[in-house]
Amino acid sequence: CQQGIDIPSVFLFDGYYTRYGLEDWAKERYQALGVNPSECLECGECEERCPYNLPIREMLKDAAERLG
Repeated sequence: CQQGIDIPSVFLFDGYYTRYGLEDWAKERYQALGVNPSECLECGECEERCPYNLPIREMLKDAAERLG
């Protein structure tokens, strides 16, 4: 990500939040990342590179709403 967003970590923490109910833990680690997914420029580079064809930009928005 050209903005420095650690996409795998954002998704990891979002998973802990949604799957395991570790809401406080996930939020603390998310905030410690320093770069917020809301800073995404919507360039789409991450989606072009994703081997799983995930809608990463939309997923980042959802994670930011939960964890932010």
